[in-house]
Amino acid sequence: TSVMGVSGEIKALQLQAGVQSVSEGVNGLFVRGGSAGQNLFVLDGMELMNPSHLMGIYSVFNPLTTGALDVYKGNAPVELADHLSSTIIVRSEQPQKGNATFAGSIGNISSTLALKGISRDEKWSYVFGFRRSYLEVLQLLSSLFIKGDKNYFNHSRYNFYDANGLLQWHPTKTTSLALSYYSGQDYFRINDAKVNCNAGTDWGNRGACLSFQYSPVADCVVKHSIDYSSVYSSFDGELYENTLSFKSNYAKKKKKNGVIYQYKSHRLSAGVDFFFSTATPQNMVCYQPDDTIAKRMKFQNRGIVLYAGDNVRLRDNIELYGGVRFTANTAISQFSDSNSTNYSWAPVIALSIR
Repeated sequence: TSVMGVSGEIKALQLQAGVQSVSEGVNGLFVRGGSAGQNLFVLDGMELMNPSHLMGIYSVFNPLTTGALDVYKGNAPVELADHLSSTIIVRSEQPQKGNATFAGSIGNISSTLALKGISRDEKWSYVFGFRRSYLEVLQLLSSLFIKGDKNYFNHSRYNFYDANGLLQWHPTKTTSLALSYYSGQDYFRINDAKVNCNAGTDWGNRGACLSFQYSPVADCVVKHSIDYSSVYSSFDGELYENTLSFKSNYAKKKKKNGVIYQYKSHRLSAGVDFFFSTATPQNMVCYQPDDTIAKRMKFQNRGIVLYAGDNVRLRDNIELYGGVRFTANTAISQFSDSNSTNYSWAPVIALSIR
């Protein structure tokens, strides 16, 4: 599925049963009655918290590097059960044996590049992608038809980019080490001398994941990973004699340890995760001719997750899944110079049949 000449995985998801789009041309998803913010998006082990560009029209997933996509509608396995509506797992394409391949595409407002390859001994493989918009061209083209201050593009600018990559090393047939990353940003600025306004805003995602996987015995896989995900936004502007700076961000660090064991018709899984998150929803400074206003809010969370699940195949087309997930966390809130500590315990028990 494509929009404005560019294919998108999220647009394809909107064609599935139980999934609705927020509106025409927008990548937000309503899954079985949930809201757009109740979906978990994971790219190669990294959580992406704002998976869209251009006010929701473009997905952040590069179509030239995406290899597979799994969707769990409200019944994700307990190791993934982190959001209410759905869990969407995106994996980069696995390069085929042979020479390195280079691919690119040119869309109406953005271009995409991708580089993929694998070593001759198949121990190393890599996938890199980059995409950027070129809406600045509209400023040049519009100036041919609209002159002076009537041309909106003369005093405004918007662009976005995203870059992602996956580097894998397989020293043995049962051992692998992988490093993945993602970086993306949207930027908008307007400079209108008529109203003495010069303001800009930007927002985006950052992510990285280092994972180590091995098989100590047959039918058993152990995986350890460390990942980092963040989302941020900022605004700075001048209006007449007032200057405003407003920033917000959310960052999460995780240490995951899991094991999967296949025993006859049972697929057993268990693990323990540790997490630490920091949220700054408000970091504001406002300069006025006779006063300066500063406000800052900060929240910190740290905790542990324990889970265990069993997926048993009863027949070729019938599976029964059950799992238990337990979460404990400690929250620390900071408002200006004051601190407060809250403790919360949130056990979750899940059972689904499919």
